[in-house]
Amino acid sequence: MPVTSRRSLVAYKLSCHEARKPDKLFELDSLYKGGFTRAFIDFCGSDQGAIQQKGLGKYSHLEKPEVQDEGVLLELQSGSNGEEIAILDAGSDSIVGEYDSEKAPMVRSRVYLRNPVGSYAILCVEHVNGSAGDTFLKTPFKNWLKSAVPGCLLDWEPVAEEESLDAFKSIEDFEVRKYLRPSDMADSLITGANYISYKLAHKRRQPFPIALLKEALSDFNKAKTMFGLVESDITDNKVDVLVRANSKDGRTVQFDISSSFDMKIRELLNERGDAVLNDSAFVKRCNEKCEVIEHRLGRA
Repeated sequence: MPVTSRRSLVAYKLSCHEARKPDKLFELDSLYKGGFTRAFIDFCGSDQGAIQQKGLGKYSHLEKPEVQDEGVLLELQSGSNGEEIAILDAGSDSIVGEYDSEKAPMVRSRVYLRNPVGSYAILCVEHVNGSAGDTFLKTPFKNWLKSAVPGCLLDWEPVAEEESLDAFKSIEDFEVRKYLRPSDMADSLITGANYISYKLAHKRRQPFPIALLKEALSDFNKAKTMFGLVESDITDNKVDVLVRANSKDGRTVQFDISSSFDMKIRELLNERGDAVLNDSAFVKRCNEKCEVIEHRLGRA
């Protein structure tokens, strides 16, 4: 079976203001003939869909965007160069190829631009290991829009925690995963294991309050140390912190809050080894996330 990595979803709020007047926001659909999503589609088709940021060593090829009922879906390939890469066949544990630092390995991912709501629109980005980054399109789209609509500047900001968490009423459980080191494999009982999982579960019919998640986000190390993990576990990036939250509409959604320096909320799309969501399921998850954010920000 194909090997899959963990994928997650990050949301950004896009808006446009008049040059030198950051408080004067434009109605997005009034900026460009055909609307803001049409502007995004035309941007994707510019330069044959190839974007290069050579100074950063980042590259991307964009596919033709697909118009959906409530937005636009874009599939792209992106990556970075600057390192000499060897290709390992994990099955045989042997090197089967390599390429020099001028070449950039490219991975596939998707973004979804939701139709604008007045002066803002929500962009959902599928976070994939090895890509050129969640904000790779920011500067190219900003420069293209500035040229296409003189006097217009694009703002691109991550959705704040409160806007992501507003739709959730309680916490189902916390899970901390301590990934095993090679030295741990000396114990025959865990040979072949990937990690040890510690879970904090609530009493029957007494889910944890959402405030507990906000506390964990404000003090990341506390979320780890409440399971008795030592300092070395925390600082060597061998620990993940996951949380399952119960939404007001009855869904249970899992988040990865493992980064102490990146406070964007990453909603898990699939675990490592699980099937990657197909396009229709991906669009559905994006629309659900956008509806939550739009309710928080206002739809006028």
